[in-house]
Amino acid sequence: MRLTVTQAVRVLLLAFDQLTAEQQTHLDHLRQASPLVERAYTLAHQFQTILREHRSAEFPAWLEEAQTSQVPGLHGFVKSLKTDLEAVTAGVSLLWSNGPTEGHVNRLKQIKRQMYGRGKLDLLKRRIMHRRTAPPP
Repeated sequence: MRLTVTQAVRVLLLAFDQLTAEQQTHLDHLRQASPLVERAYTLAHQFQTILREHRSAEFPAWLEEAQTSQVPGLHGFVKSLKTDLEAVTAGVSLLWSNGPTEGHVNRLKQIKRQMYGRGKLDLLKRRIMHRRTAPPP
């Protein structure tokens, strides 16, 4: 079976233990097919490990390694990370995240967009304050 680009990217980015046996076979073929794919795979998983395990000491070395690699897409990615290196380093090293806040902001914006032109502030307030509760057993 041939993989689509989306399927290939998924196989390359997932952790090896999360892949099915068929996906693991595809991954092996992809990695053996090209040294460039192998390099991209290695760098992507190193970056994921740095982020998940907050290994900020390894981050500068990874940036240099990614910058000097021949993987085309990484050059722009590294350049964008370096534009605000202090904030990115803080994001890698600190344990807290504003993810929950961003989730709430996204939810509020979605409700606001859904209601555009359909109601006034009192209805918007009721929809925002409404919390779904678990159905009774």
